[in-house]
Amino acid sequence: MSAPLTRRTFLVLGAAALGAAAGLKGISATGVASGGNHPADQQVTLGGLTLVVRSDPWQMSLLDANGQTLWDEAADQTIGYRTVAGDLRQARRLASFNVVSGDVVQMAAETDDPAHAITFEVRVLAPGALRMTIIPDAAASVASVGGAFLSPSDERFVGFGERFDGVNQRGKTLDMWANDRRVAGYGASSYAPVPALLSSKGHGFALERFERSQFDLAASQPDRWTWTQDAPAASVLITYGPTLKDLVQRNTQLTGLPPLPPPWLFGVWKTSVGGQAAVIAEMKKLRELKVPVSAVFCFDAVDSDANLGWPIVTFAGRQAGPYPDPRSFTDTLHNLGFKVLNYFTADFHTDRPNFLEPASHGFLVRRADGRIYVHPDFQVAWLDYTDPDTSVWWSASWRRALNDLGYDGGMLDLGELIPADASLADGTSGLQTHNRYPLLYAQSAWNAASAARPNGDFGLLVRSGALGAERFQSGQWNGDAVMRWEGPDGLQSMVPAALSYGLSGFPYWHAEVAGYVQADLSHEQERELWLRWVQLATWTALLRDHLGDHPHSPIDVWLDDGTLGTFEQGARVHSSLVPYLYSLAAEANRTGVPLMRFMPLEVPDDPRAWQEEQSYFLGPTFLVAPVMTAGATTRTVYLPAGTWVDYWRGTIFSGGQEVTVDAPLDAEGPPVFARAGAIVPLAAPHDTLAQADPSSGVTTWSGDLVIRIMPSAPSGPSESTFTLYDGTHLHWTGTTLEISGNPSTRTIELHTPDGVVSMKKVDQSTATLA
Repeated sequence: MSAPLTRRTFLVLGAAALGAAAGLKGISATGVASGGNHPADQQVTLGGLTLVVRSDPWQMSLLDANGQTLWDEAADQTIGYRTVAGDLRQARRLASFNVVSGDVVQMAAETDDPAHAITFEVRVLAPGALRMTIIPDAAASVASVGGAFLSPSDERFVGFGERFDGVNQRGKTLDMWANDRRVAGYGASSYAPVPALLSSKGHGFALERFERSQFDLAASQPDRWTWTQDAPAASVLITYGPTLKDLVQRNTQLTGLPPLPPPWLFGVWKTSVGGQAAVIAEMKKLRELKVPVSAVFCFDAVDSDANLGWPIVTFAGRQAGPYPDPRSFTDTLHNLGFKVLNYFTADFHTDRPNFLEPASHGFLVRRADGRIYVHPDFQVAWLDYTDPDTSVWWSASWRRALNDLGYDGGMLDLGELIPADASLADGTSGLQTHNRYPLLYAQSAWNAASAARPNGDFGLLVRSGALGAERFQSGQWNGDAVMRWEGPDGLQSMVPAALSYGLSGFPYWHAEVAGYVQADLSHEQERELWLRWVQLATWTALLRDHLGDHPHSPIDVWLDDGTLGTFEQGARVHSSLVPYLYSLAAEANRTGVPLMRFMPLEVPDDPRAWQEEQSYFLGPTFLVAPVMTAGATTRTVYLPAGTWVDYWRGTIFSGGQEVTVDAPLDAEGPPVFARAGAIVPLAAPHDTLAQADPSSGVTTWSGDLVIRIMPSAPSGPSESTFTLYDGTHLHWTGTTLEISGNPSTRTIELHTPDGVVSMKKVDQSTATLA
């Protein structure tokens, strides 16, 4: 057997003109064919997958462990590249094939032009996970790399980052370019494009480079999907499930697992503006009403030294106010049991006093001629995070915000506007770094906040995103949604965005109530929409309202008894769910599986589940179907196989069918179903998840639990289990709750399906309740 290509020889082959004018004839690297002879067809098993390479004509296929085809290259559209001059060169014949080890294969392919070739390396990263590196020769003249794979008509494609226009993207063409959606006119744009495809056939395909890319998902030709990236080479993660949940877990193990935020992040947040006195007064009112709110977001509290806050309030009836003593402000709110959040950004405005320092030190993104790049419409420049010194300098702002001023984090806005013709400190262009910037931005902020708060007691909500950025954020929100029903910018676009982003590795998404941009609805129509938005947000990672760009008669919590009552009810429901939600967050931290789950994650064998884009699983227990239509008083819901219980009314339904249920305009309005017999861990009543001054009379959740056992039909399940975030294992035997692994003293109140309530103080690792 021929000796394998060395790593150095492989890279040289990829970077230099392979064979130059003499074509492949005469290449001295061992294993490369010469004299017109080509290797035979090749087949090799890597990481449990089988790679098949047909020699002449070239064609690659990937098989699973059972020999089933995951994908075949389209024979007339094999992997290739386009030159700057517009010439297309595709792999045509196998030139060399070397098994370097049990985990690495290297090969080269001739192209249409015998003077040019493409080199490949396929490397095992983990079982069911490969990296394919594709390096065209003459890299300096390569404009893009791409290929095509055959696709049966029933194959579905999901993932691709946060997608507001649907979960299944088959039949669409996607441009992977981060956009401020409002600037882009909404449509199919995304704040967080992630070039990672997950197929219903059980395989994944992700581009690791950040240059602009495109996916044509059986849109132009119904028998195939294609990919193209505007880069001189490609690095591709190829993964196999076989289930969708397996794929999500495998992908996030490779790109990075999300952090586990503090529990209070998953509580209820209230936005408040108008100055120090007004915000404190509003928060005291919430405490008097016993609305369980754990955090306040006050974006108009401006501090120039920390580049903190947004000075403009565009919510009718409100205006920005003074914050004369920021530390006293945050201390007062902390004593009342509120975490205090503010507004952060990488943008520096030319007309503000804090622009001069980063500009003078060279910390801002520049044009090719060396001038600072200022956005012509917004008059802002951006911190250049490719320069390590920029992050060092910026960290002082975070120390001031979190340590000196006492804020607990906040919203990390924007990140999608780096121009393609910008010049970055590391030598890259804006074209190369535009999609990478959200990752650098989030990473710099996360590292700075972690240094300021080593105990991790902070929260960062991020709008933009990129492959791997899930490692550096506590939560995601929907950006500048429009206050209307229709997608792809209104309420109907929220669930698809959450589900697609969760499939892409970002597990902590929430629906900001109730959109940011006011549309053309009447006052009453907007009120109904607001109430429905609260219902959806109650069943996401955290419940948070906002005061956005609403110049005419906006709706908010304090509008009337109905809005206040719905928010209060929603806050109580959401706060009660925190033990369940935080257990899901602990699972996400270990596995990458999101809180809001596209149905096939939980019912992989149900073909109908792939069609459901306006309902979702919240963890394994709940099926949530928010109302998405104006004037609706009922909602028709598809229930997968099994037995289901209406969470509000206790009615039992058999799965595998559609059911229609009532959907009133209050906190019990969104249809929610639980698996029959399931254990539902709830928090005992509390005022906040944050610590409060003991003398304030505010009750912080202590970890005490209310355990609800959902009813079950005679033929339904009699046993169930659930593991809490702290390792406590709960086992319902049908008559008894068995507790093991309990790490701390807590009171547990058990509610059984027959209406019996029992309570016990558990101060040992194991206990039973009946």
